[in-house]
Amino acid sequence: MWGKFTLSEKEDVEVQIGEESADPLANRGQFCLVGKLLADRVVPKELIRVHMLRPWKILGSVSFKVLGENLFLIQFEQEWEKLHVMEGRPWLFDGNLVAIAEFDGFTPPTQMVFQKATFWVRMYNLPLACIGSTIGHQIGATVGTVEEVEVSEGGGSMGGVPPGSYCH
Repeated sequence: MWGKFTLSEKEDVEVQIGEESADPLANRGQFCLVGKLLADRVVPKELIRVHMLRPWKILGSVSFKVLGENLFLIQFEQEWEKLHVMEGRPWLFDGNLVAIAEFDGFTPPTQMVFQKATFWVRMYNLPLACIGSTIGHQIGATVGTVEEVEVSEGGGSMGGVPPGSYCH
């Protein structure tokens, strides 16, 4: 029945939203992230919220709004809280990845694509001659796009802390 549904010429109007109209709304997503739990089962938002607040260590109020199946709008009170969650990725819930993405306020969250996640890759037992930024970048590139390579001062790692790469 819906296949036969059409709009009349009068109803089929495209609305153009100019920058001046959107400006007051532009900051709506300023303290928001979109989270998607990549799991085989649907999990209630309150269970995810309670579970995620512990590792996030957020002092203020954090609200979760359901946007779809295991898809949530996460709103923080302050920008530093949002940045803290972004920088602490990856996050897990019951062994499943909670993919987190920036929310710009204009992209419908149901159209957001969660195809990448940032992970910390730590490399052990490298020969001392191989511990450095260049080789860390080369090794990290074998598993994804390298965002950053962390090594101690002098380019190597001594004292038991191996170098690592942030990759997605």
